[in-house]
Amino acid sequence: MEELAVLTDFFCVAGSQGGAAPAPVPAPAAKAANAPTAKNGKAPPAKAAKAPAAKAPAAKAPAAKAPAPAAFDAAGLPATERVYLTYEGNFQLSCAATVLACRAAPGAGGAPAVDLVFDVSVFHPQGGGQPSDVGVVRSAANGCEAAVERVSFDFATGVVVHRAAVDVADAFAVGDAVELAVDAAAREAFSRCHTAGHMVDSAMVRAGYALPPTKGYHFLDAPYVEYKGDVPAAERDALVSRLKAEFAGLVDEDIATTIEMMEKARAEARLNKVQQNFDFSVFKDPTVRVVGVAGFQCPCGGTHVKSTGSLRDYTVVGIKVKKGVVRIKYDRANK
Repeated sequence: MEELAVLTDFFCVAGSQGGAAPAPVPAPAAKAANAPTAKNGKAPPAKAAKAPAAKAPAAKAPAAKAPAPAAFDAAGLPATERVYLTYEGNFQLSCAATVLACRAAPGAGGAPAVDLVFDVSVFHPQGGGQPSDVGVVRSAANGCEAAVERVSFDFATGVVVHRAAVDVADAFAVGDAVELAVDAAAREAFSRCHTAGHMVDSAMVRAGYALPPTKGYHFLDAPYVEYKGDVPAAERDALVSRLKAEFAGLVDEDIATTIEMMEKARAEARLNKVQQNFDFSVFKDPTVRVVGVAGFQCPCGGTHVKSTGSLRDYTVVGIKVKKGVVRIKYDRANK
């Protein structure tokens, strides 16, 4: 089962540092040659010299980024059973598993870490516009516990790779029985943000702007959904107000989320019935995971909350239109 490639987005915002400008230093009085004198032999009052403009200290150069880790070679490993893909598994936060691969890898800040592959996993890897789960893996053999920092998915093999920080190099070995546990608070936050993004899709349709969705960014810093099309400048403020109202209405209706595995041809016929919203040629598997939020269905590999009623703190916050792309921004209202 693969996630829709066009819904994947990796987005970074670089910040800068600055400081307060130093206080201006008064310039020394200049002696003027042949200065004119006033009547009665008194010199005219001297004009105060202007102090030079203070210069702000130069901005510090941004810290160098750590090099991207080498790709994990998953050739020869079986595809990972991904628990979160089913409706019940979407809410499951732990499972027993067996280690199939364990390889040394660089951790955060250069600390020791390992890349772990299991036969089954409850961890959602980064993708589909959603951050990866975090959590812990515990060894049943020796009691060692390691923090899972990042989870990735290899589309070519279907293997899920878990980057975990370790204190000792031999904490885990192939064949070990382990317990996987997802951080519940982080999963809940990511699921709520992702579901809110799908609610924007439904609100757009209800507002009369059924534009084809092209990309979603469901990270917590500044989430948005993008659509192919245009919204005239004169209509944009009114659309944001309308979307706020539609979003609130969807929350009040408390519509249940649906998750189902659907045969690809059937999914394409249903989801593209009114217009060509999704490109199903990107899917290699015969079945597609289809998620329904607030009555709007789309291919999705992410995790979600049970219903729209739990997202009362989310709302639409803005719109940006550029070169045929409509970006609808949403976020928590009290952020």
